[in-house]
Amino acid sequence: MKLSLAPDASDVIKLLKAANLPTSDITPELLSHFVGAQSEHSLEGAVGYEAYGLAGLLRSLVVAPGVRGLGLGTTLVAAIEKLASENGVEHLFLLTTDAEGYFEHHGYSAVDRETVPNSIRTTTQFSSLCPGNATVMVKAL
Repeated sequence: MKLSLAPDASDVIKLLKAANLPTSDITPELLSHFVGAQSEHSLEGAVGYEAYGLAGLLRSLVVAPGVRGLGLGTTLVAAIEKLASENGVEHLFLLTTDAEGYFEHHGYSAVDRETVPNSIRTTTQFSSLCPGNATVMVKAL
């Protein structure tokens, strides 16, 4: 599996739709901060982040069903954390409705929504795409 920056938009959107994750705000600019995992024939996983100064928002971790459980998600999370850190992000936030345990295992902690920086709270992801009952988590990079 080969990791690459800025994977093809249609491939990312296809994976996200198959996983019932939001796609309406996926733009070419946002995809420039995505890492994709490409097999010989298809995109098998992707993850991105949005930067807001020292804070970042982890976006859209997705792994194709046929390769789940093989460590690809862990590889993608590590790659996006490294990329975000190299670009000055000190704290990476995320929203999840069903993967709290997965992200706890990777060093993220649940936080109260009111403690999240305003720059993150006003994103489309935070303010409208993810439900209000989604767990907010953070990791210092």
